[in-house]
Amino acid sequence: MTLCPRRRRLDRVRRGDPRRPGMARLLIVFVVGLVLVAADAPAAPVAPPPREAAYYYATTVGTKWVYEVKHEGMSVDLVKVITAVTDRPAGGKVVEVGVLIEGKMVPAAWYEVSDRGLVQTGADGHAIDRLQELKLPLRPGVSWKDQPQEANLIMTPFGPERVEVAAGVFDCIRVVARHGDGPVQTLWYARGVGMVRWDRADIQLVLKSFTPGKD
Repeated sequence: MTLCPRRRRLDRVRRGDPRRPGMARLLIVFVVGLVLVAADAPAAPVAPPPREAAYYYATTVGTKWVYEVKHEGMSVDLVKVITAVTDRPAGGKVVEVGVLIEGKMVPAAWYEVSDRGLVQTGADGHAIDRLQELKLPLRPGVSWKDQPQEANLIMTPFGPERVEVAAGVFDCIRVVARHGDGPVQTLWYARGVGMVRWDRADIQLVLKSFTPGKD
């Protein structure tokens, strides 16, 4: 019996004729196509290395600041040195600073240094209520007031701006501190250094030299 063309095609389907482009063959072609597309696709971008934290204070033992203190026509040098540095569990560093007095290093201050700013936690060898000297990231004109012991102290940042002192030229954040009716204080902080200048009506501190410590 002679089969008509339509019957021949149906018969091939029933017998699994290899000339039929079946689902298995189509699936293979589809998978191969995906592999080729994947091979031609660009590689996933590599994450950049983490950026160094923006600390506005030195964090290496042995770092030395020499400030010229001007007061009532007199001028004296104030020498400060980092004596200890420890890591904070929450991130950043705890920095202990001493002052050189008559050849002897005297504990002077403790700071919490992080990419969130600079907080003084000790002065004259004693713990004090936390004093937020600098808040980061910089938001020019936005004040903060969170010092329990200085309820009327308002700190307002500005900048960045370039400041030239005896120790060099620094890009700084300027902080204006107002405490009730008291004299206005202005402080300039440089990244990796700390305070480079402090002005008040009756006194001025200017960074005379800065020597980084060795890791």
